[in-house]
Amino acid sequence: MELLVTLRGADLLRVKGIVNIDGKPVAVQAVQHIFHPPVDLDRRPSADTGSRLVFITRNMDKDVIQNFLKAVLVL
Repeated sequence: MELLVTLRGADLLRVKGIVNIDGKPVAVQAVQHIFHPPVDLDRRPSADTGSRLVFITRNMDKDVIQNFLKAVLVL
């Protein structure tokens, strides 16, 4: 996420979500070039245990974000 913020921060108007890290929920959020520290949550807001991220962008298609995240996972 930090790399995406560094490379395309001007086009990331808002990023927020809950990610599953080692089975625990962690809230993440960013606004353009500012990536706020992750926050460990005591519990999930629902029974869904998957990771969910919401991107509000400018001049970026959904495919750009998906391909970037897939490329980072390969590394």
